[in-house]
Amino acid sequence: MTDAQLWAAAEPAQRDRSAGIRAVLAVPHVPHLLLASLVGRLPVASAPLAILLCVAGDGSGYLWAGVVAGLYGLAATIGQPVLGRLVDRHGQCVPLIAAAITSAAAMTALAALDPRQRVLTAGAAFVAGLATPPLEGATRALWSEAVPQRLQTAAFSLDVAAQSLLFALGPLLVSATVALSGPGTALMLITALGVVGTWAMTTSAPSRAWQPPPAGPTNWIGPMRSRELRGMAVVLLLVGIALGAQGVAGTAWAHSLGNPTGAGVLLGAFSAGSCVGGLLFSRRRANTAGDRTLLLLMAGFTLGWAPLVAAPPTWRPWPCSHLCPA
Repeated sequence: MTDAQLWAAAEPAQRDRSAGIRAVLAVPHVPHLLLASLVGRLPVASAPLAILLCVAGDGSGYLWAGVVAGLYGLAATIGQPVLGRLVDRHGQCVPLIAAAITSAAAMTALAALDPRQRVLTAGAAFVAGLATPPLEGATRALWSEAVPQRLQTAAFSLDVAAQSLLFALGPLLVSATVALSGPGTALMLITALGVVGTWAMTTSAPSRAWQPPPAGPTNWIGPMRSRELRGMAVVLLLVGIALGAQGVAGTAWAHSLGNPTGAGVLLGAFSAGSCVGGLLFSRRRANTAGDRTLLLLMAGFTLGWAPLVAAPPTWRPWPCSHLCPA
């Protein structure tokens, strides 16, 4: 289930995609804002794979590498709402840039550490995830001011489709960098790009002009007071577990074939299919109830994993001398 599919299921009636997307891209600042935000989100799309290859490549095994990558993801889940509230109180620039620099410093430490220093490695991964800037939410908060109201649905659709493409290209970038220069270099490259993208986004005119919404009644669980939202969160949690397991299992599988960098091709293909499926789904005519559509999508998502249990071919898209010495 992709973001594009969820968005399309939520508002299936408001469509004129090709014309709407072209009009969105013609709005001043939008191309710059979207591109900068996507570059800033690159660590979210590719850091788990880079962490897996970096930790496992030093002989620590995929059990420990999976734990470290899982800590990164868990910390990001905790940190994003907290950082989002800071953005709501203080604006986007200072919280987001500070978070990106903190996350980059922790990622750099993680790349330099010996994975056998488990406490330090786990701590660096946790801090890096905790400080991951919530650029997805921050960018979408800008569409209501940067884009005319009649184009906002198209702007959201463009955003989620571009993010799906990012999740396809990010693992490929990691795999290519690992093959050329090693996993530590890949981790530092995507981290540096994340800082550059965050800075470029927060210094754009729409971000600098954005004002936090008026403070309202506060509650420690915020929107999770909604029963429907809690149910959706449980569904997305289970989907996230499957996607997280795919990253570790796919990387270990590629390693067993003698080519850990091939995991980037597997994850990139999955994300590319997700992007294409979301775009195709968004063009359908709404003729089924939303709950039935969601059930059908979840069933297809579940059944789609079945072919992956078949015996894999012995494929080697890139050499892997950095991780599999002869």
